[in-house]
Amino acid sequence: MLFGLDGVELSLIIVFSTLFLSILSGYPVAFGLSGAAVVSFAIIALLNEWGLLLVENEQGQFVPVLNNHIGLAIDDVNAWIEGTRTLAQWGSNTYIRAFGENQNDTLLAVPLFVLMGIALERSKIAEELLTSMGKLFGGAPGGLAVSVVAVGALLAASTGIVGATVVTMGLISLPTMLKAGYSKPLATGVIATSGTLGQVIPPSIVLVLLGAMVGDIYSKAQKARSEALNIPLPELLGSDIAISTGTLFKAAFIPGIVLALLYAAYAFGIALYNPKLAPPIGKDNNNENKKNKSSLKKLFNYVTLSILSLFIIFFLSTSLNIIGTQQKPEDALKFSSFQALFERIQDAKPNKSINQDDFETLREFVLLKSRNKDVPSRLREDWEVILNETNSDDIIKTLRTNEFETRKNDLLVGLSRFSNAINAMLGEERASEFLSMLSVAENANSVSELAEAVSDAPTGTEIQKLARTALETFDFSPFLIAENNYNEVLSKSRRKNFKSFDDDQKFQEFEIRKKDVIRVSEELTSLYADFLPNDFITSFNENLLNIKNSIDLKDLVKNIRKMPTGSKLKRALEPAKQILDKDALMASSFSYERAVRAVSNGEVNFDISLPVEDEAANLIRLAYKDLGDGIALKELGSYLNSSLDNYKTPLISTSLAVFCLICSLALIGSLPLADIRSKISIYIGIFGVLFTLFMAIFYVGAETPPWTRVFYYFFPFIFLFYGLKQSIHFLLKIEVIRVVVPPVVLIIAVLGSIFGGVTNPTPAAALGAGGALLLAAIKLLSTETQLGPLNNKSGRQFLLLTTLSIILMLTIKWNFLDDDELIGFGRTVATNIAVITYIISMLGIFYALIILLTARSEGVLEKTPDGLYSSVKSWLLSKDRLLPSILQETAKVSVMVFAILIGSQLLALTLRSFGGEEYIEHFLRSFEDPRVLLLVVMVVLFFLGFVLDFIEIIFIVIPIVGPVVYAADPAIMPPEWITILIAVNLQTSFITPPFGFALFYLRGVAPKNISTLDIYKGIFPFVIIQIIGLTILWFFPQIVTFLPDLLPDN
Repeated sequence: MLFGLDGVELSLIIVFSTLFLSILSGYPVAFGLSGAAVVSFAIIALLNEWGLLLVENEQGQFVPVLNNHIGLAIDDVNAWIEGTRTLAQWGSNTYIRAFGENQNDTLLAVPLFVLMGIALERSKIAEELLTSMGKLFGGAPGGLAVSVVAVGALLAASTGIVGATVVTMGLISLPTMLKAGYSKPLATGVIATSGTLGQVIPPSIVLVLLGAMVGDIYSKAQKARSEALNIPLPELLGSDIAISTGTLFKAAFIPGIVLALLYAAYAFGIALYNPKLAPPIGKDNNNENKKNKSSLKKLFNYVTLSILSLFIIFFLSTSLNIIGTQQKPEDALKFSSFQALFERIQDAKPNKSINQDDFETLREFVLLKSRNKDVPSRLREDWEVILNETNSDDIIKTLRTNEFETRKNDLLVGLSRFSNAINAMLGEERASEFLSMLSVAENANSVSELAEAVSDAPTGTEIQKLARTALETFDFSPFLIAENNYNEVLSKSRRKNFKSFDDDQKFQEFEIRKKDVIRVSEELTSLYADFLPNDFITSFNENLLNIKNSIDLKDLVKNIRKMPTGSKLKRALEPAKQILDKDALMASSFSYERAVRAVSNGEVNFDISLPVEDEAANLIRLAYKDLGDGIALKELGSYLNSSLDNYKTPLISTSLAVFCLICSLALIGSLPLADIRSKISIYIGIFGVLFTLFMAIFYVGAETPPWTRVFYYFFPFIFLFYGLKQSIHFLLKIEVIRVVVPPVVLIIAVLGSIFGGVTNPTPAAALGAGGALLLAAIKLLSTETQLGPLNNKSGRQFLLLTTLSIILMLTIKWNFLDDDELIGFGRTVATNIAVITYIISMLGIFYALIILLTARSEGVLEKTPDGLYSSVKSWLLSKDRLLPSILQETAKVSVMVFAILIGSQLLALTLRSFGGEEYIEHFLRSFEDPRVLLLVVMVVLFFLGFVLDFIEIIFIVIPIVGPVVYAADPAIMPPEWITILIAVNLQTSFITPPFGFALFYLRGVAPKNISTLDIYKGIFPFVIIQIIGLTILWFFPQIVTFLPDLLPDN
């Protein structure tokens, strides 16, 4: 060993030294990682053969580290063959570790989101956003800084790329802010910090990569935890078995918005405190800008009250169940939660307590009602006769009875096992709290009394710390040694191999066996007596007394053979092992915490016409153990019948209500801008909104066939869109609306599809990429320079038609093609329309690509020949077209990401070759409190963020620390909370001087009169805000978990 370090420790130093040297050398990181992996392994292999990297093996001998871990020796004849096999296996493992055992569709979202962001940035849409928002807010103190924060949030949500956002805002807004008199530190601080919001606000590349990495790590860590606790994974985690990128998007949304609001509040507060630091922009003499500002002011004053009124009406209607998700009653009530019970009913057979025909009547009625099918009148009459006095409340009584019994039993078992273990390991004083709760719980007569009994029960980190203290304090090895000695001695002493002995030998053997048996038996009972059943102890002591009173060897052996050994003894000692063993203690602590949480949550939500929760359905299933007597069928049938009869479907679907709300805002907002003649058209549109709501309330329901809905909404929509056409015409005259609304709508479409549970991030990213290309093309066609084979106006109209075709195609898919009950001619027509809209959409996307091919990437659009052939020919001969530049940059970023991914896995395999991963994992597991461990990891990640980009950190560090961090109980440390903390922490390190990446991005584009010290001064207050934000997230995980719990899963 060198310097007192063993081979593993020296190898770790070699690997990370090589890694940092490769990064600091300026060599591309994507290739530096693979190079560092190969070079460091070569160095380790060389030092291994020289005998300089030694490690102590299980036999206490010092051997070369690679020989010990891999089991190979360079001088072995078969070493090279075996090494080749190992290399092939590692190559396969590299792919599996990088992309998952199955196809990892999530990683496809990376190039798509990158394409979306770069298309918006290269087409100058981002620049227009900054300019327009600056004009809107610049007149207020600190308004320009607030506009930079707002645009930073929008760009973060549209690009997700930190470098692009910081550079873009630095080039565009920094000169404007300096010209307006903003202090250099404030201007640079706002720009650098707002640009890093792309790491948190979805759709963030950081979150996509973390989702692809963390999902697999979390699943494997929790699977290992379930195996260690000997508890099935579904029982251990419930519905939290996996974590997806969609879940991370939902979890990051509120923290990202909160951080943006904190930045804006700071900028506004500084402007109020010292207006000289952030003065308002001077008066603008431009007539068009004056007109825009006047229109905006008029619009704001007129519409604010209307908007507030509409939102109040919307939320009141939602709370009163007028607006809601329109599903079929059986789906809304979640009858599918009873599916396991319905399957049992399908196979059930009647017993002697009920007539066969009556049982069949009950079964048929229940199964029909479970699918909300019409019940024949004869069947209903027979069912009502059989029902007797059973009603829908009986199933609730059955549930409550079984719920209390189940909760009480689980709590008593959990408390008993855990309190007994703590009592045995740490003494009665430490266990007194749990024993007291156990005593109170035993006398409880309701779930509320059980909840009161455990109202002050310690959970979470307190229990984990107590369990670890017990394991460190208590030594279970003497128990195992005593059991082993007992079995060995009695196994020998039972033998009848003394027939050839003479009298002296028999006497000596008698004394030895008797002494040894008494000794090991007393050792065993002295340790296990408190955990063994009384009848076993009594029988054991009687046999031991007979052994002590034995008069000769033959009598002794006869009595010894009556003593329990082998499987009989194992069964007797099992209760003690279930209390004192390490795995049993951890399992009992989990059982205790789960029972306490279940009781603390109170009664499950279950009543007539309420959606059936899985937990309530499971309790009912357990309550009806015997279905043959027909009682379960009577109670369940009554419940299903009453729930369907009393359930009230919301009058208006949420999607239609949101659509009408948006249309109403647009129509009402345009009224102050329209002339008298145009107002008539807008009023017709408002009438169309009211007409649509009228048809929804009185004619359209959840079970209305799709084509019937089209018939009812046809004329209302004609009125609505007629007014909307005029409304949009006036609204688009306002520059801010014209510039801000399209990218905002695109962002809402992408995030809305994910948050609404409609799709996962990969298809949503495809939608975003396609939408960004369409937006870029439409913007280019708004200029005077002719682009594409059609004239600009016709081309712009065609692309708008393409956008409508995409919307119509998705609407038909969700409302027609996803309806399994739509068959025949109606489905054929819907399919054909969807195909037509698909063809139009693809032609539109293709035309948008032609426009981007025609445009120059510098932003100076040169006149090109008309016609498709001339446009393509011009592009082929040009090196500065917009689309190639977008695709090249997308390819560059995407290839870099995947190259780093593969390189990081090679580095991880190098760590595995000498046991480096196990060494780090063992070190991390030495921390008792998982929150302390997470805090240490956060500090390490923070400092690594100074020298490593987020991609390297995600692919190198997270796989090493993740298996330990994500193995914590998700009830204590939710995985999405851990992940968002990591994302915000990385964002903080990106802006922290002196090495924050965002500071260098801004330094590269800042004017010469901006010093590095100015940037450092400006960023410091925002670092404080980041730390405050991290602290808030640390103590209030609900900020992160609120949306994932509220919104549907992806």
